[in-house]
Amino acid sequence: MSFALRVDETIDHGMRRLASMQFDAALQALDGQQHDLDEQIHDARQALKRLRSLLRLLRGELGEAEFRRDNAALRDVARELARAREAAALIESFDDLFEDAERAARERFQPVRTLLTSRCHERRAQELAAGAMSRAAEELVNLRKRVSAWPKLRDDFEALAPGLRQSYRSGRRALERARRTVTDESLHEWRKREKHHLHHVRLLAGIFPEELEARGEALHALSDALGKLHDLSLLRGELPRLSDTEERVADLDALEVFMNFQELRLQNRAFSLGRKLYAEKPRALLSRLAALFEVWRADLEVAVQAVDGAWD
Repeated sequence: MSFALRVDETIDHGMRRLASMQFDAALQALDGQQHDLDEQIHDARQALKRLRSLLRLLRGELGEAEFRRDNAALRDVARELARAREAAALIESFDDLFEDAERAARERFQPVRTLLTSRCHERRAQELAAGAMSRAAEELVNLRKRVSAWPKLRDDFEALAPGLRQSYRSGRRALERARRTVTDESLHEWRKREKHHLHHVRLLAGIFPEELEARGEALHALSDALGKLHDLSLLRGELPRLSDTEERVADLDALEVFMNFQELRLQNRAFSLGRKLYAEKPRALLSRLAALFEVWRADLEVAVQAVDGAWD
């Protein structure tokens, strides 16, 4: 299912369609039909992130009160699923450390991985037993009904411009804060802001696919690097709980070398991409997107007139 506005629909129809589609995707992921629970939770959380980005794009049209209410509700649903998802992310982050390592290194730290996996599966089971998925699904059913109550959205680029501008500007500022002070917190804040811009670019990719799809791919690569940094910080916080013997403490000290190398590599990757993707000033980016949007819509009118003329 493509998360993109179509040229043959109004902004009002398109945004309601996309919002409903993401609610349905999240509910489908939570219905328990998939065999992989980690994948279910991941898919649901991704749909929630797209929904929150869509709300930010329409913030000016929906009004501040309605935006804050719905955004907070979706944030709370995502938090219901966060701890269960983090369990899988910790294991993935551990495995990433040894992606290019020799077999001997992987074998040395296998006991640590086994213990980590056991703790993570226990944590996930506790969250699911507490009804995290059913509570999330119940709340999403209620939230989905609000889409039909949205005010009618204007059918021009100005309906989207304030949300686009604020999202891009926030990401740009978060990048600069992270560059000045590189901490887990500053990188995570940048990741959250960058994710919204990524979804906005994908939503508008149809206006000029040759450029925006490439930008979307680069933003995805940036999001992936920042996401892995966040998971690595969670792993670093979890590992001390596994130091139950002197031998395990020694293993964890050695593991720090792998973690530091991975962290530095990901940071360099993120900042290199970020400087390029956020080089343009917000006003310049918005002017360019507005012009592309107008050409996109004009091309449709020309095509429709050509078809009508062929029938005359």
